[in-house]
Parts: sequence; structure tokens; C-alpha cells
Amino acid sequence: MRVGSRSSLPFLCEGQYTTLRDYVQELHTRNPGTTVKIEVENEPNPTFETRTFKRIYICLGPLKKFFLAGKRDYIGLDGTFMKEPYPGMILTIVGLLQAIGTLYPCAEQKFCLQHIHENMKKIWRGKVFQDMLWNCASTTTIQEFNHAMEELRKLNNDCYECIKAIPPQHWSRAHFAGRAHCDGLLNNLCETINNQIKKAHDQPIITCLEYIREYLMLRIVSVQKVIDKVVGPLTPTATSVLERNKYDAAQCVGKLCGNGKYQVSGPWMDQCVVDMVQHTCSCRIWELTGIPCKHALVAIWDMRKNKQNVGVPEEWVHSTNWLKTWKEMYSFKIEPMNGRRIWEKVSMSNHFAPSQSSCPHQKTKEEKKEVNY
Repeated sequence: MRVGSRSSLPFLCEGQYTTLRDYVQELHTRNPGTTVKIEVENEPNPTFETRTFKRIYICLGPLKKFFLAGKRDYIGLDGTFMKEPYPGMILTIVGLLQAIGTLYPCAEQKFCLQHIHENMKKIWRGKVFQDMLWNCASTTTIQEFNHAMEELRKLNNDCYECIKAIPPQHWSRAHFAGRAHCDGLLNNLCETINNQIKKAHDQPIITCLEYIREYLMLRIVSVQKVIDKVVGPLTPTATSVLERNKYDAAQCVGKLCGNGKYQVSGPWMDQCVVDMVQHTCSCRIWELTGIPCKHALVAIWDMRKNKQNVGVPEEWVHSTNWLKTWKEMYSFKIEPMNGRRIWEKVSMSNHFAPSQSSCPHQKTKEEKKEVNY
């Protein structure tokens, strides 16, 4: 996706900065509810005709509704660098932990486990260490986590101390609160989208922003086509997880203890307490995913057997995993935009000039994995 020759690119960039306000106005017109914030460098002389551009934040109106309709309190972030002639960053992650800690003190923060492993394997290589790390991260109870960490300590105390230094609430399912109904340990979705954004990171600012907008616009339509073919009350992923849990539940035995509580035992000394009133299980999988675990399914089946009006297991799945919720999310479409020749001209006393500052060091693929937490 090249626009003109490399030598002409600076002139194209400068021209797009002068029409940036026109572009923003078109965004507001075509996609109501859009938020755009443009920050400029401090100008000592307020009468000066230009303002040096620093950064821009855009949140399209339809995507705000998209996020709220999803009912999942989960935000993923990743970053990519822009190239010459006016370098910078898209979705900057510098100082992210401190910023989130200040702005959202109650927000749960997760680290990508793959990045932790990339750091770890600089010293401790091999599948044994990798499997140990994943075992520690994927356990869902504190007791199982402590046991897995003890096994790691026995294997290599230095590696254990290194991993122990990372607060477990950032990478261990056993320490996740469950508020987002997402037990993911990786940041794959963000990195997938980021790889698409990289295709425009060497383009002038408006061209780059338009590439991102068009990609998201087409992605929503593409997913909508998939949704139209899905049958059932749940999303395909949730259906797959629930069916697997049903298979495992067939090997378990439940005992009603009163007050909506069950003691459920599995074939491998797997015994948990299910509270059907609170929608919880001591294995914590139901809380973390919003999908009834095998223990909860045993309780649901027993309640139905005893003529209680509890419905089918699918009705006990959290609404974040409903097909209805998925459809509502993707009902909000990003509207198409006119070309710049018919944009409304915004009359302002000053215009933007691009920053000439150099870009922070652009990390290589390997360096990006080696993020120190």
C-alpha cells in the first residue's frame, strides 16, 4: 500500500496534516458519537499560525456502542510503530501500567503469558520450563497454583524466584477476579489486529487512519456474515466449551446438600462445592468463563431430574456468551465516508504542522516479546 514515491512522501504527509481537522469533521458527521482528541505541542507564541501536532485519539461512535453491547469489562492493548518521514506510535503502550493504575485503580490488569515466557526462556529454555509456567498460569484455584509453583521451585529455584517476583494477579487464572468472564492468558486478538494496522504504519496520517477505519468497518461486516449462519442460543466458542463440559460432567456424581448447594465428585479425586444460588463453583471455572463447569452441569441435571424449573444448561451461561449478545454487538456498523474533495472545510485560525521529533527506538520482533514487567 504505497502512495507515490518515497521522495514525495514528506509532501503528502504535510498536506494531510493541514486537512486533519476536515477529516475529523467528516468522522463526526458520518459516525455520530465519535470522540476525537488532538493534542499539540506547547507554543510559546499564541499568535503563531501553526500548532505542532503531537498525538490524536479516536473512538468511533459505533464502536462505543459495540463495546457496551458486549457486556464484557475487558480491554486489550497492543502497539505498533509508524515509519518515516514523521515517525511515532499507534496505540502507544509506554507507561501503560502506571496510567491504568492511576485512571482505573479498580481495573484488573493482565500480562500476556507469551511475553513472560519469552523473558523466561532467555535463561531457562526448554519445553519443561514452558510447561511448568503454563501449568502455574492455567490452574484456577489458589491451592493448585501453590502446588504448581512448588513443583517449579523443586525443578529450579532461580526460575521460581523470577516468576514469583511477577504479581500472580497479572498472569495466573487462580488470581483473576472473574469480572470480565475471560480466562485468556494471551493477547492474540489484539496482536492479530495490530498486524493488520502495520500495513499502514508507513503512510501519511489520514491515509493511515483511514486504513484502520476501513479495516474495522469491513471486519464487522465479515463477522456479521458468520453470525448469520450460526444456529443456537450461544456463540460457537461458548457452545464448544459447554459441550466439552457436558462430556466431562457425565463422569461426575452430585449430592444435594440443601440451600441450593451441591457436592460434586469426579473420577480423579475431583470434588467441588457448587452454589446454584450464587452461580459459583469452588473450581472457579464457572466464575472465570461465565460458562457452567462440569460440576455445575451435574447440579443442573439433578435439579431438572427433581422437577425443578431450571431450564436447559445454556440458560445458565452468562449473557456475554449469548449469540443474542454477539448479534447486538455487530449490529453497530461503522458508516462509510466521503472522499476529501467533498469534506466540509473547517475554518480555524491555525493549522497543524507535523512533528519533526524522532521516534522512540523501534523494537525488533524479538525485543517486543522481551517486555519486562
